[in-house]
Amino acid sequence: MARSQVKKRRAAVCPHFVRRLVEITPRHQQTQRTLLGWQGVEYAVEKPSNKLLTLTELDSDTWVSGVRRIRGKKQPLSSGGLHALRDEYARGAGNDEG
Repeated sequence: MARSQVKKRRAAVCPHFVRRLVEITPRHQQTQRTLLGWQGVEYAVEKPSNKLLTLTELDSDTWVSGVRRIRGKKQPLSSGGLHALRDEYARGAGNDEG
């Protein structure tokens, strides 16, 4: 493909991607705020770590590990709590594009 054709193709495709990013970003941010608030209330995570602040970039195991680490040994997750945490991850952070 000639260089001029590549430039024309990029010019046609880029606006679509920019519009899509503009559409997705507020939903992504709202999902993040919702999940951080939820884990604060449900799991006593009042001060999330920097890693948990990027929860929509984490996989389920990393997110659960972060919550466990913050709660510490004095507040371990029950099996039901662990299940609920993974379910909420799947509904929110794991499926952000809605």
